[in-house]
Amino acid sequence: MGYYRNYRRPKPETVPVSEELTARLERVAIELKPHLTDWEQGFMESVTEAYKKWNGLTVGQHRTFEKIENKYDPETLSAKSAWADAFDDEKRKTLKLVADYYRTTGYFTGLVAKIDTDPNFVPSENCWNKFVENKYAQKVRAAQARESKFEAGGFALLRDTFHTHGPGFWGTNVPRDARDRKGRTVLVLKESERLSTDKVLTCCFLDDPINQWEIEERWLKKHRMPKK
Repeated sequence: MGYYRNYRRPKPETVPVSEELTARLERVAIELKPHLTDWEQGFMESVTEAYKKWNGLTVGQHRTFEKIENKYDPETLSAKSAWADAFDDEKRKTLKLVADYYRTTGYFTGLVAKIDTDPNFVPSENCWNKFVENKYAQKVRAAQARESKFEAGGFALLRDTFHTHGPGFWGTNVPRDARDRKGRTVLVLKESERLSTDKVLTCCFLDDPINQWEIEERWLKKHRMPKK
């Protein structure tokens, strides 16, 4: 029993206070604060207080600090500044378009909120690539950039592969069975404002114009008059 009462956990190895380390901590915590993420800012505040209170840093704290410090070396900061300077109105327009799409999907909620609340927000190049250059965002951008294959006021038919419970359809009053839809003329009313990975059109059946629905145009095909 006496062994356990007298046991003392050894102090963790520390990196002691020095003028050089103090200057490095101040540079990252103060000068580089605008570049740090929220987590990095919180860590630097905490570790700076611990450094003063305990006259040094633990090896683990020092290792994490060095990772943050190395992340924002002069070369990286120069590239980041060049990226920000080149962030023009066209990129901002694209950023908003993709944010509008993701607002309806539930993904990237934190980033979308940041874009909504800060009109001058410039994402990092890495953030831009993940947010704007992924395959889904690229499909949304491509869909918005191209002309629709169907004109407003024109006719179309639903493809046999279309399913009312599948993706790319928003609405009701469309028969689930393809046999009940076969040959039934679709009237294209207009291009929808809904953002998706394909062009979205507002449509109705020619014989039921009151019930309107939205559909990705991949589910439509060219209208052909039935053979007599």
